[in-house]
Amino acid sequence: MNHKPLGKENKMERYSREWWKAQLPNIQAFVNGKSLELRTSDDKNPWIPFTEDQISFCCSPEDYRIKPKTILVYGVEVPAPETKKPELGHWYYCPFFSHVRQFSKTRWSDNNVDNYRLSNGLVYLRKEDAIARTTAMLLQGAKNEKEHPYNRFF
Repeated sequence: MNHKPLGKENKMERYSREWWKAQLPNIQAFVNGKSLELRTSDDKNPWIPFTEDQISFCCSPEDYRIKPKTILVYGVEVPAPETKKPELGHWYYCPFFSHVRQFSKTRWSDNNVDNYRLSNGLVYLRKEDAIARTTAMLLQGAKNEKEHPYNRFF
């Protein structure tokens, strides 16, 4: 699969002092051994690993990110949930199975429901991450349903 960097330009002139200053956190993260990702124009896989042979940092600073921490959910790698409470009133997302969107959006109120979700690894700050978690869980449910012993009779 051929992925091309999105190459979205921002208003700062490429390679100006301001551009390098904006790029500095990405460079520091890379030098410190963090895994970086590069944004692509592929909707199905919008981020690809940034490797040492791509050391040029030629795209705009916002086209790079530190690879998010991940966890395995039924053998599927998904973004890790939040482990700290969001700020009061901050929007967060949860995996949601009963709706076609596959996520619910809620404001953090620090109530029992919020804290239950947090302690069970169901709080995400990005809806895409909650959707990825829902998808992994639904895939496992479908797999279990196919393997269920009673299904051999149908």
